[in-house]
Amino acid sequence: MAFTIYALMKAGLLLLNAAAILHKERFLDKLGWTEQATIAAQSMMSDPYFPGGPNSMYGQTSQPSSTESMKTQFLKFVIAVQTIMRVPLIFINLFAIALELLLG
Repeated sequence: MAFTIYALMKAGLLLLNAAAILHKERFLDKLGWTEQATIAAQSMMSDPYFPGGPNSMYGQTSQPSSTESMKTQFLKFVIAVQTIMRVPLIFINLFAIALELLLG
């Protein structure tokens, strides 16, 4: 099997499908990866003496993407896929299945 753009697209589609069907209460709660846990972790990381966070100077806030952990970004990605991509994934999967049936 060759390493092609089509193979990368199929792998990305499989990852999107996995994120779309991931059950938060069964899987993520066991790891402690809930929305409440990430909010609590972010609030513990903020310094009460510097309201903008550790990277701010004189109360200017830093960009939120630079202070977010990978866990927070992963949770936001899963939530976004489950809310936004659920219906489009149905049609993308149907197209991918039809393409596989036609081209082999």
